[in-house]
Amino acid sequence: MSEEIHHGFSRLRQRLLQGLCFYLIAIAGSLSLVNVYLGDMKVAAAEALLAISSLAVYLRLKKQNLTFAQSLVIPVFFALVILYATWLKGAPERIYLWTLVVPPLFYFLFGKSYGFYSTLIVGVVQSIIIFERSSPDAFMAFRHNINFCLAYFSIWVVSHFYEINRKRSEDALKLFAVKDPLTNLHNRFSLKQSFDHLQAQDKPFTLVLIDLDNFKAINDNYGHEAGDQVLISFAELLKSEVGDAGAFHISRESVFRVGGEEFALLLFADVSTAQQVTEHIRASVEASSIDYDGDEIRYTMSAGLHQCQPGETLSDVLKLSDIKLYQAKQAGRNTVHV
Repeated sequence: MSEEIHHGFSRLRQRLLQGLCFYLIAIAGSLSLVNVYLGDMKVAAAEALLAISSLAVYLRLKKQNLTFAQSLVIPVFFALVILYATWLKGAPERIYLWTLVVPPLFYFLFGKSYGFYSTLIVGVVQSIIIFERSSPDAFMAFRHNINFCLAYFSIWVVSHFYEINRKRSEDALKLFAVKDPLTNLHNRFSLKQSFDHLQAQDKPFTLVLIDLDNFKAINDNYGHEAGDQVLISFAELLKSEVGDAGAFHISRESVFRVGGEEFALLLFADVSTAQQVTEHIRASVEASSIDYDGDEIRYTMSAGLHQCQPGETLSDVLKLSDIKLYQAKQAGRNTVHV
């Protein structure tokens, strides 16, 4: 889902670029014809070239997405045409007002960093052009420049802080998509992504399905808040134990909460090695306890393991691991079954 969110924003930016191209085909093409009629061939040529370039990019976007470098072409060309036209026609023509489109356009298309530097460069260059190509009257030149700078800076600030908050929201959505809010472990969707990644590597790996024994009794006897504390404590223990198992090429990103009191591990190891790791975790859980309002809560876990085979889906592997987990429960709980 985090990748879907990222791709969703990327698609939105591609659509914005496509809309910009369509708009520039119409506007730049029309203004080019007007300037041909008025005899201003230099500006007309620049606008015609912008319209043709926009058409080429628009047609390409219809077939495929552009790379980042390709996406820069039209927005940068658009800014250059505005600067060039302002230099040719002078500040009194007010062409520089088109520059106010630059901050929101570049920030949304290219993010905070590129948006900041692009906006800065275009603003400085345009300010110099306005000062140089303004009225001979120094006061009027200053007036043109100060009005432009204040308006440009205001839009720049709004665009900058909007992009900062948009990026924070995007990052929060990505995190929410792959993390369990209670334990801060990766969730079932993240398990699917990791499983697919490991399956594509064609190397042995094992899924461990873990269930806390008699968890309902903890909720019934101590309350759901105590149950939440047990889940959090167990998640921390899992991360700690897995973090200590680096020799088995296991990372904390291999630990998942798949629902309720059920957890999963994806171990980049054969089932024999995975059994050793899981047995060590089981013993650590059995020896641990948590203190809740003066009560000592002890709990155990059961686990079922399945070494994943080529061609198996996550659904297949979960079913097979669940059968092993059921056998562990039937054997008296607090056991690891392969």
